[in-house]
Amino acid sequence: MKAGVPALSGLGRHFSRQSSLLSLSCRSLIEVLHRFNYCINHINIELIPQKELLIMTFADTRTPALEFNNASFTYGGPPVLTGVTGTLYPGEALALIGPNGSGKTTLLCGILRTVTVTGTMKILGGPVTKVRKGAIGYVPQVADLDPTFPVTVRQVVEMGLYGEVGWLGRITGERRKRVDQALDRVDMLGRAGRRFGDLSGGQKQRVLLARSIVARPKLILLDEPFNGLDEPNRLKLLDLIHSVKAEGVAVVVSTHDIVLAQETCEKVLLLANRQIGFGPKEEILVPELIAEAYGGHVPEEYHAFADSAKPKKTSAEAVSNG
Repeated sequence: MKAGVPALSGLGRHFSRQSSLLSLSCRSLIEVLHRFNYCINHINIELIPQKELLIMTFADTRTPALEFNNASFTYGGPPVLTGVTGTLYPGEALALIGPNGSGKTTLLCGILRTVTVTGTMKILGGPVTKVRKGAIGYVPQVADLDPTFPVTVRQVVEMGLYGEVGWLGRITGERRKRVDQALDRVDMLGRAGRRFGDLSGGQKQRVLLARSIVARPKLILLDEPFNGLDEPNRLKLLDLIHSVKAEGVAVVVSTHDIVLAQETCEKVLLLANRQIGFGPKEEILVPELIAEAYGGHVPEEYHAFADSAKPKKTSAEAVSNG
């Protein structure tokens, strides 16, 4: 009997370990079931009958940078732009495309609260009246600026901080460092003391972009930013737009240049005093919608875009086709 005691004791320890493992497994199983139940409640599950595949689609939980629902824009009389519905998320860029007078600049003015907006327009998740000062950066058309106005490059960028310090506030310390950083980012720090009106068009555009980013905005608006730019300044501006997008900033670009919109933006809002289309550029920049926006014809800019979007032939394909 004494010899059997250790055996029984060992057997007891064995069952004790097995019981602990079983308890741990049960707890793990319960945790897995809880997680599975969470997924069931938070993920849309759609069965595709044709292939009998279970597809899980995740809802985008990010706060939109811009959200429109049947928004219309007016200067006080009849609406000049109607029916805008769509969403732009942080890190995305939206191209506003349409003929002259189609409502591109009007929409930017609506975001800036200089025209009346009816319907629903939310900015950074809330009403326009709740947007903090400096949260929206704006780059106007260079042609709209007075070149004789006696300000330096640094003073122009400092204007982007007036929302923080007021018109008469001094830019010192950390804020002055932010001005230097913004100028350095657009390669204009070495020209900080130069008169703004003496710069080239591309240099002015870069300074205005520095002004728009110095307050660390969440949304940047650009009105025809590529007009009149030479190739080096155009490429520099493209790099800067991609850079701020990578930091989670949303960008809205008003432009006639469909090719540049394709290079810069994920989404397109096609306008003709009303919304023709709002969505991914691949779905909106199609001949039917372009023609509808431009009065029945497709502009030359679109043909250039279509040619640039075509896949390039390899040398082997070119030889075989030749």
